[in-house]
Amino acid sequence: MFWMFQKTKQVGNKLHTGVLLKSSNIFRTNLDLTVVWRDLNPDAKRYTWRRNRPEVHCRQDFFLVGLSIAGRISNADILPAYKTDHWLCKIDINYNSNPRGPGFWKLNSALLSEVDYVNTIKSTVAETASEYESDEEVDEVLLWEMIKLKIRDASMKYSKVKMKKMKNEEANIESALTAL
Repeated sequence: MFWMFQKTKQVGNKLHTGVLLKSSNIFRTNLDLTVVWRDLNPDAKRYTWRRNRPEVHCRQDFFLVGLSIAGRISNADILPAYKTDHWLCKIDINYNSNPRGPGFWKLNSALLSEVDYVNTIKSTVAETASEYESDEEVDEVLLWEMIKLKIRDASMKYSKVKMKKMKNEEANIESALTAL
């Protein structure tokens, strides 16, 4: 989303606040918008429009971004543009902001070919369903979410045990090879 307001103007050494500053602040507040460049560069003095005679600098152009996606913006910059008196407003939006780690889990589908894993998941589903079948506060949607949570936990435990076994086997093979 891009909006343009005359916000600040510098004429020579004097700084003037534009007429639309108050209305732009009300607009931003009412729609939960933020000026991304200012958020990422709070102390910088950069302008998006310049005139040499008389010397005037304004920050007329800026990105207003909804607060819901403001966290996905990794960089905001003001750069010179070609054949214009306005400078370029540039933002970088990170669309893939789900780094893999302890908070992001994805099922290793290769486990589905292992009989032990499938049996573990079947018993986990049966135990979870029987645990919540007498609870009247748990509807079908909540039961499904609990089943998925228990499958995730069981899958992580199974994978950790499997990885530990593989590392132990690898260490045993390496030690046997070094003994030769």
